[in-house]
Amino acid sequence: MSQDLCREHGMSRDTFSRYVTRFRTEGIDGFIRRSTAPPAPSWGTRSPASSR
Repeated sequence: MSQDLCREHGMSRDTFSRYVTRFRTEGIDGFIRRSTAPPAPSWGTRSPASSR
């Protein structure tokens, strides 16, 4: 059944499984798209005065 749904919606079974897991743990909020960008470094950017 999940294979048919994946094919119908053009997604991999891995992605489908991820969404099902999120829905089970977070409810409807699990369907909100998430950023795949890495988090910003905690050390930030050096200012020109601090690099001397």
